[in-house]
Amino acid sequence: MFENPKPARVNPPGNLIAQELEARGWSQKDLADIMGRPVQVINEIIKGSKQITVSTAIELAEAFDMEPELWINLETKYRLFLARQSKENTAISQKSKIYGKAPIAEMIKRRWISAEKKLQKLEIEVCKFLGIANIEDEPYIALNMRHTQGKEPQDIALVAWMARARHLAAEQAPAKFDRLKIPSLVKDLLPLMQAPEAVAEVKTVLLDYGIRFVLVPHLPKTYLDGAVFFLDDMKRKQPIVAITMRYDRIDWFWFTLLHELAHLYKDHYAKIGFVFDGETIEGNDHSLEDEANDLAGKWLIPDEEYTRYSDKFFVSLSDIKSLAFRIGRHPGIVLGRFQRDNKIPYSRHRSMLVRVKSYLEGCIDCP
Repeated sequence: MFENPKPARVNPPGNLIAQELEARGWSQKDLADIMGRPVQVINEIIKGSKQITVSTAIELAEAFDMEPELWINLETKYRLFLARQSKENTAISQKSKIYGKAPIAEMIKRRWISAEKKLQKLEIEVCKFLGIANIEDEPYIALNMRHTQGKEPQDIALVAWMARARHLAAEQAPAKFDRLKIPSLVKDLLPLMQAPEAVAEVKTVLLDYGIRFVLVPHLPKTYLDGAVFFLDDMKRKQPIVAITMRYDRIDWFWFTLLHELAHLYKDHYAKIGFVFDGETIEGNDHSLEDEANDLAGKWLIPDEEYTRYSDKFFVSLSDIKSLAFRIGRHPGIVLGRFQRDNKIPYSRHRSMLVRVKSYLEGCIDCP
């Protein structure tokens, strides 16, 4: 069954009154005198600000020799149009607020929320996802949000990503957390750095040390590598390390993970609220980032071992393999360090930078 299309615009009955006046050569005052009404009333009816009542419809019908039903119908259609327009504008405004809080289309695509068509239900679902009472509230995690540098900020995408990571982390049951035990944690992680498939054990090790671990692919326009924050922001007893796997490489995975653990160990959260890491994240304290980078690098490759080879004028393939063997690391991790330090061009030995994402399928948030 086909529905009658809604008119894009319905004119007020006053337009027809104006046409009839013009056809007869009457002024608004003339019509006012004929109907025994004030000129102001006639003017308001023509502008549409005053409704045509049944008695007014009868008077107009007599003045213009028309049926009163015509004026009643025109008035009814016009008022119905205004009512619908007001409702649609309210819906548009409300929908705009909802879409201003989160990247709704992307969240539906990833099945973080359902494809709800009813606006009220969509609002309830988004509020629940973000942990806010109503759509007017700001998510707590957005209060100290960092902006992207050189690109249009997408704070709402970062908020949504973090909210998703929180939801997933809340389902895990870690042991008690002790920040001072992180060096022991890193020591337990080192044996896993020799083989790509060993990354599958990372989550278990982290949980044993009280750290929740989630992998949530980054949202468009976030340029995010990872983050460290807490499930209980005030007490800071339940840390979450979340990474995006934006780059599927063994060196990237391990450096990012240890970088976030370095932030946690150095208690950077207490200084700035929480830490987002990415190539264009603005607002992070560079001194804290440098400190985390330095510590992560030392954990991955001890300085005394690294300088044996990094001081060379030319670092060869055999040097990479030799250092990897000496410290028990995958060669791709060693290569990544040399490349970051501009000792080896990024175009060289790419086959060593093996992928690890397939071994993390049990950890990755998939739609």
